[in-house]
Amino acid sequence: MQKKVYFTYDGATETLFYDFDLQLGDTLTPSFIINSENYYVSRIDSIEVGGNYRKRFWLWDLLNSTAPNGQEYVAYIEGIGSTFGLFEGLYQPFEYTCGLNCVQMDTITYISPGAFGCGPLPLGVGIHKQENTTYKINISPNPFSSSSVIQSEKLLNNAEFKLYDTMGKCVKLMNNISGKTIELEREHLKDGLYFLILSEGNTIIGQEKIMLIGH
Repeated sequence: MQKKVYFTYDGATETLFYDFDLQLGDTLTPSFIINSENYYVSRIDSIEVGGNYRKRFWLWDLLNSTAPNGQEYVAYIEGIGSTFGLFEGLYQPFEYTCGLNCVQMDTITYISPGAFGCGPLPLGVGIHKQENTTYKINISPNPFSSSSVIQSEKLLNNAEFKLYDTMGKCVKLMNNISGKTIELEREHLKDGLYFLILSEGNTIIGQEKIMLIGH
């Protein structure tokens, strides 16, 4: 059986996400996280995942000879995803990069190569208390490419909106929000997965994931 994973982001269109059916020297097919044929498998080793070993395919970028560690700076882990993170694009790191922090299934940690393990992201949001009850947040469209509308179940009063990337860095902040609707513009944000937190004072109102695509 071919070990291929497909991603559906609009309910209908299937896009190749990951191809784990690779051999040494294979060129990668363009997919959801890679839009070129500049990568090929330069080395294959293994990594322990949940007590078993899975293949790790190291990728070589044909165009970027100045990349960290030569040209071999990212890998696919069989059944897990990229060492940059599940949804991160395969781009040469410039000034900063994302990294796989952990993989957890049904509360069991299978792999934790990141600095923070499977604990909470080091958000540093200054929120000291999180209520057990959060409100529903609707995001439409999600994923989105240019803008999206966020609808809060709760009527907001002087609320704060923060958006974090997968490394825990706050990339967008909005204050003094009232009402139930927030318009989110993409602006400078790159493709990838982000975490939204709405709060009032020291209380978290809601949290949700947002996917940006097609930039």
